[in-house]
Amino acid sequence: RASAAYGDAFYARIARRTADYVLAEMTGEGGGFFSAQDAEVDHREGLNYLWTAEQVAGVLDADDAAFVGTVYGLDRGTNFQDPHHPDDGPKNVLRLDDRPAVVAERLGLGEDELLGRLDRVNTALYAARQERKQPGLDDKVLAAWNGMMIAAMVECGVTLDEPAYIDAAERAARFVLDEMRDPSGLVCRSWRGERSAGVGVLEDQAWVIAGLLALDRAGRGDGAFAASAAEI
Repeated sequence: RASAAYGDAFYARIARRTADYVLAEMTGEGGGFFSAQDAEVDHREGLNYLWTAEQVAGVLDADDAAFVGTVYGLDRGTNFQDPHHPDDGPKNVLRLDDRPAVVAERLGLGEDELLGRLDRVNTALYAARQERKQPGLDDKVLAAWNGMMIAAMVECGVTLDEPAYIDAAERAARFVLDEMRDPSGLVCRSWRGERSAGVGVLEDQAWVIAGLLALDRAGRGDGAFAASAAEI
């Protein structure tokens, strides 16, 4: 909404990257959205996501490693220490300390040039991170949370003109309607391991209805999603 209200491409980029993460890591084969990923790996807080300058240098060439060090602040020292494991040594959460336009100006680059290079190095770092031990996945599909994500994906798809997000929302809605309703038509609370469990509480019914109506407003389902919302 902010990207549209302010004509802000950076906000749109963040929304798009967030939606892409959900599609890549938090979506089941049937289309439902999973609940959560663990913060810890091997009882180390955020371990999968943390970097040292040496680890970055092991993935990228010297020029790109120096670029990452400058842009993500590794050259200014570490910014994270697991309080429960002080002997592990400090590491870095990779983060921009300002908007891309400001960072680009500071480096004497164009904003598009900066973002293009960031995308390239981020892809390489992400691939390396995928080789690490991954956080645990809570693969429950919760009705209320899926209703929220369905509505959010529809809004992203419409605002960013990205039909793939609306497609994902539609798949999730069909999953909930097909796999997560009791004989009376009410939405069940959760689904995992090929079976649903528990009659959903008010928030489950309400958020699924909200997601279904968002799809209907986006022109999906030829009225079927609105009809399903009315039945719930």
